[in-house]
Amino acid sequence: MGPAIVRNRIGSRQTCGDAVMIAEFLVRLRFIVFRKKRSEFDDELRFHIE
Repeated sequence: MGPAIVRNRIGSRQTCGDAVMIAEFLVRLRFIVFRKKRSEFDDELRFHIE
């Protein structure tokens, strides 16, 4: 019998999907870590509403 788990034999290179997932994770992490102050958020919201 052969191995129960078949692995991708392309190599250890990142695929496009992996790169996109990592980039999206980093963007979300940046927004969590570097939040704007409440007043800055309110000013920006008013700008977009007007």
